[in-house]
Amino acid sequence: MVTARATANGGDACGGHGFRIQCAVIPQHPWGDQMRQSRPFRYVLAVSRHGWVRKAAEVLNIAPAAVNRQILEFERDLRMPLFDRLPHGVKLTSAGEVAEGILAHVPLADPAVPGQTLK
Repeated sequence: MVTARATANGGDACGGHGFRIQCAVIPQHPWGDQMRQSRPFRYVLAVSRHGWVRKAAEVLNIAPAAVNRQILEFERDLRMPLFDRLPHGVKLTSAGEVAEGILAHVPLADPAVPGQTLK
């Protein structure tokens, strides 16, 4: 299972923004809960790389509404927005930049290739 938790702190752990995002990967059955829980991580990384939900959805071969819904749920769970929604694409918030830096180092399973991970 992949989990993420955001906590407030008074320190300078995230460039003085007063929050910290912790991620942990706990191995389970390769295609069970781990894949379901890692979807938001993969979607956040794809959207941040492409700058558009629609473009990220095309690359992921998923409907844009599904990508957007997963990211919105993830943001709700973290209790902070990761993206600013703009008329022409999206831009990472400061929390999103921190999350992207952390998520870029979390190995994510690729459901199409058993035993393989994606970054």
